[in-house]
Amino acid sequence: MISADAAFNPFGEEVKVRSYRAIDTGPRNVEVDDKSYRALAGLRGVTGNWDWETAAFYSAAETNDMANRIHASKFQQAINSTDPANAYNIFTGGDVNNPNTGDTSLNPQSVIDQFMVDVTRDSKTSLASVDFKMSNGELWDLPAGSVGLAMGLEFRHETFEDDRDELLDGSNPFIDQITGVELSGSNVLGSSPTPDSKGDRDVASAFVEVLVPLVDNGDHYVELQVAARYENFSDVGSALKPKIALFWEPADWMSVRASYAGGFRAPGLPQVTAEAVPRSNSLYDPVLDKKYAIVDVRSGNTDLTPEDDTNISLGFVFQPSDQMTITLDAWRIEQENLVGILPGSSHLLYDSLLRSEGSSNENVIRDPDTKEVVQINNTYQNLDKRQIEGIDLSLTYDLSLIHI
Repeated sequence: MISADAAFNPFGEEVKVRSYRAIDTGPRNVEVDDKSYRALAGLRGVTGNWDWETAAFYSAAETNDMANRIHASKFQQAINSTDPANAYNIFTGGDVNNPNTGDTSLNPQSVIDQFMVDVTRDSKTSLASVDFKMSNGELWDLPAGSVGLAMGLEFRHETFEDDRDELLDGSNPFIDQITGVELSGSNVLGSSPTPDSKGDRDVASAFVEVLVPLVDNGDHYVELQVAARYENFSDVGSALKPKIALFWEPADWMSVRASYAGGFRAPGLPQVTAEAVPRSNSLYDPVLDKKYAIVDVRSGNTDLTPEDDTNISLGFVFQPSDQMTITLDAWRIEQENLVGILPGSSHLLYDSLLRSEGSSNENVIRDPDTKEVVQINNTYQNLDKRQIEGIDLSLTYDLSLIHI
């Protein structure tokens, strides 16, 4: 809001500004300083028929951003100043008395410097792990060959921290100096408020894999692989997934491979711990049949579970000559409990559907009088299923085997 007595208010009454960009402040300059490091130490050895290795690993990264931005409260102070020497003229570039020629003057740099500020963001991540693995390629003998076994344990600790400038994290909101109304949790012009966030988790895992030769009679060879992996997350539960793979070589020039495997992906730490991150976008509201700025408040969800997936594949390998290899693989991936967030437009469409049936979407908050959307409460969720499938074909020709 521009006060009636502002030095450059030509109307002599309060003026409400809905949108404005201060072009004469110059371009935004962003400086990014990245630092990362990692340390790895390990041991490996052989004890009898067992190969073993253990390692400890630590990595960390830090990113520091700094950008020149407009301090919203100080900007409004400059606009409402009654002193022409210190006041910012929001109407420069236009002249109500001479609309055809306008006003080409710019605001002095000394006035602009009053409300320019450096805004920072500091982000940190770290990963620490320790593991132990052992394998034996000759666990016991079968007619077709030796059975192999591999197994291991791992423990990981993950952390992240995102520290926003106090002008962005909600601790210093933008309050209209004329009306006293809080306009935004962000006191930076053109930026949505984003609260600080941080989180950590511990992950313990174990795996075992067995390789069993079933047939080897000179004419063809068959091999079976059976494996399993277990992971326990301190914040989102645990998962146990199997894998079975079969390899068959009926001739020297041809082989067949097939596999079935279960997989999973844990939600990212920000998807679990993020607290009410508002984002303003222009969205179409089918209830009011118009498009306007709507705040989409996105939050993490501590009830998320890991994504599940099933991978099935069948492939053929042909080698008609020493130089040429042809592979053909068909695969399918089925995913469940996908972690994601619905677009704000989907919430609005669902709200419109429910209202046509006499109810409403509880995540869409509307003004009781105007019926305009005040905000959309959007939380990360485990969504529906997704299926992906395809066929991969490759041809490799090794020119190094040709004698020129």
